[in-house]
Amino acid sequence: MNIGMPTIGHAFEAALWFNADRTSERPDARRGVTAAIKRMADANGAVFGPIAWEILAPGDERVPEPPPHFSGRPRLMVGYAEIVALAVRPMQSRFTDDLEPRDLQRLRAATQEAYIRRNPKAPALDDDQLDAIVNEVGPGAAVRQLRMH
Repeated sequence: MNIGMPTIGHAFEAALWFNADRTSERPDARRGVTAAIKRMADANGAVFGPIAWEILAPGDERVPEPPPHFSGRPRLMVGYAEIVALAVRPMQSRFTDDLEPRDLQRLRAATQEAYIRRNPKAPALDDDQLDAIVNEVGPGAAVRQLRMH
């Protein structure tokens, strides 16, 4: 789940229902909440601090009704973790980002033609696929292609 632009101090929160009558469900719920917070942090490039835990019961104003199929003594395992740092993501420079729109269209057309010649029965490539090929081939080959067309 992407939360948009994360900021230090923002908190991730996750919760799972468990049956308080079954001792094995409490640690499972805790592991599930931990995994959910980790997934949110990873998806948002964030590093979280310690998880604060709370176990809530139905009737608390913050607790929704348990799922209708739930049996036993329902409790909600809630974990909160504050963002303490943001992961540095290196910027990737792409050759296509530096091209003029006209040149980019010409390179896409030339790449599409070459692809179709080599793969006549394959469907045409979309712009993202063409751009990936242009970026992979590199500036030298792309400049040679521009001179040929």
